[in-house]
Amino acid sequence: MYPYIFLDGSKISTYSILSSIGAVFSVFLWNHLLLKKNLVRKYTFNIVMVLPGILIGGKIFGALSTGLGNLAANRQFDLYGSIKQSGIVYYGGLFGVLLMEYLICRIRRQNFAELSDILTIGIPLFHCFGRVGCFFAGCCYGVESNSWIAFPYRVYSSQEIVKRIPVQLMEAAFELILFCILLSLYCYSEKNKIVIPKLLDIYLWSYSIFRFVIEIWRGDEIRGKFGVISFSQIISLAVISYMILKIVIRRRCERE
Repeated sequence: MYPYIFLDGSKISTYSILSSIGAVFSVFLWNHLLLKKNLVRKYTFNIVMVLPGILIGGKIFGALSTGLGNLAANRQFDLYGSIKQSGIVYYGGLFGVLLMEYLICRIRRQNFAELSDILTIGIPLFHCFGRVGCFFAGCCYGVESNSWIAFPYRVYSSQEIVKRIPVQLMEAAFELILFCILLSLYCYSEKNKIVIPKLLDIYLWSYSIFRFVIEIWRGDEIRGKFGVISFSQIISLAVISYMILKIVIRRRCERE
């Protein structure tokens, strides 16, 4: 596709450009929402630490995905090779951010629930731009298909043009819709002073189910696949199981 943009002889990654734009928009959104509640100074350090959380968590999951994928295919696990070959896995970046923010809030005696709602709104906005970047970069591509939604596509590792399902754009559209829903719920609750379910829970439920389904049409093997199930589908199932467990525990506590 268009993995690079050339400016004055310099080669710039399209993915990096779009991801940076998404990050800037998300930071401005977080700043705006925090400013309205006079919480900017309180959580400035937390917002700064989002990027390290994404990079650390994303790289760990990337190495784990690549390593386990090689183990399943070749029965060999090369830790150094997995770290060197792997990229940034979204689920890892997501969990890295959430864990980083939770620990910071605990250490600084801040209210994680207060921050998590605002933080959650910007996550799908950032990811939307990132998935469009994946589309142009030629990664995270879909399976070959002759269906009406497929179109000619060239992946980053091959010059061959093949009709593929545009899973990156499908995910970007889903994330944009989810962002609008989360922002609307937040604004509605703030305006009417009502309590709504945690936005983080809504996001985890929605994204994990969607991600499990969309992975069926993913065509890149680099993400790690174990038979008929991918690494991301395993993580999605783990998230769904965790959310179900939370509901069961909460209901038991309410009965007691």
